[in-house]
Amino acid sequence: MTNEINALIGKPNDNTEEQETRAKKELDELVTRVERERRDRFSDELVDNVRLHEFGWRDRYYTDKCKAEDIDGRGGREELLRQYVVGLTWVMRYYYDGVCSWKWYYPFHYAPFSSDLRNIERFQKDCDALTLEKPFTPVEQLMGVLPASR
Repeated sequence: MTNEINALIGKPNDNTEEQETRAKKELDELVTRVERERRDRFSDELVDNVRLHEFGWRDRYYTDKCKAEDIDGRGGREELLRQYVVGLTWVMRYYYDGVCSWKWYYPFHYAPFSSDLRNIERFQKDCDALTLEKPFTPVEQLMGVLPASR
């Protein structure tokens, strides 16, 4: 591919409009072909472990995306739902009232399905528990974004 691009770029510079148009068309076709090949390679390598269209998709989602052992170690799906609802509350309060908690964070990588968010009023006391503490110091903020030492 690189040779093809270099060949297109390295052609003698004849400033005729027809040659420029033809070179642009060739380059567009080359880019389109390369992108199509890349997409095809990606789709061949992609593995759909969740398979939303098949029975049991919910369990496969939580097992694959949310790492079932991670969820189980932190209180199960109920904890995932609880933390997500608290996070929704945090965001709403942030936009309407400002920061309501400096220390709260969402401890999971993926969200639950919206169909699992039923009877969320049971998490009301957890949402009310968001309290404003002291903000992080600059050193604490820096430590929060630096990677762990190896």
